[in-house]
Amino acid sequence: MRIGRGIIESINEDERSVLVSFIDGSIPDPPLTGEPLRDESIMREDIRRRLQSVIARPHQLRFANAVFARYGRRCAVCPLTQRELLDAAHIRAKSDRGSDSPGNGLPLCANHHRAFDRGLWAIRPEDHRLVAAAGTELGRLGIAEHSLLHGRPQPAAAAIAAQWAAFSRAQRG
Repeated sequence: MRIGRGIIESINEDERSVLVSFIDGSIPDPPLTGEPLRDESIMREDIRRRLQSVIARPHQLRFANAVFARYGRRCAVCPLTQRELLDAAHIRAKSDRGSDSPGNGLPLCANHHRAFDRGLWAIRPEDHRLVAAAGTELGRLGIAEHSLLHGRPQPAAAAIAAQWAAFSRAQRG
């Protein structure tokens, strides 16, 4: 077992999670505490796999915490609130110079996150209305909201504009 030095950045009691930044960038073997586990090796591997995904995207947990703190734990386009099925989605992809700012994020259920990333729907910048891609409809995608203007903080205008430009280019062909 390796031991690493880290700083506790935040504690989320609802999620029963702790965000720790390790000073040297390493991740120590996770401690197993609490109730004895039936199969420690499986649980230990599950924890290790989750930690590896955090290493691959080191700011993802911080981004997710900030997005959920800003918007709440409900899909922005449907009524789903099941925590295990909600993602913090980037509006402007990191690969397209998007940031980890919470204004560049939205809480989306896994289905709507995937549909958003695949360009099946977009957010029109001038009025924050949701628009389906050619050949589909918002209702067929299970999208219950037709606008992001339903009592939440609004995403960053630059993020929506960049996402809309990419969506528009794809729709033109």
